[in-house]
Amino acid sequence: MTWSYTAVEVIASLIVILGLIKLVIVLFSKKTWYSKVVVLIYKNPKIAGFVYAIFTAVVFYYLILELTLVQIMAVMGFASLMFGMALLLYAKDILPAITKGVNKPLSFWRIVYILIWVLLFVLTGKELLGAL
Repeated sequence: MTWSYTAVEVIASLIVILGLIKLVIVLFSKKTWYSKVVVLIYKNPKIAGFVYAIFTAVVFYYLILELTLVQIMAVMGFASLMFGMALLLYAKDILPAITKGVNKPLSFWRIVYILIWVLLFVLTGKELLGAL
């Protein structure tokens, strides 16, 4: 028996496996997840940011080989709504951080992040208009 997964199927498989591992750990020991994962990531934002950027680029590369940008953006819309629902559970705690961020000037990396979104919006719009 041979396994023949596409890159998108491998990515989805990893998300399922990692998601289930996280779920089990959180269900049995929230403190373990917090101390071993959350603190590690948020204590080292520069390193974590670099790792996230690399993973994001790699995943995007493989997604764009099999999916259209319109399909990717539609899934991002779904995921954003799911994350938004989860974050609403912590609205009182998150609101001060959002307020603090709104009152700060845009940093170089925030501008880069915004420009990436603008590029995605423009390219997706171009793809949608080309489909007419």
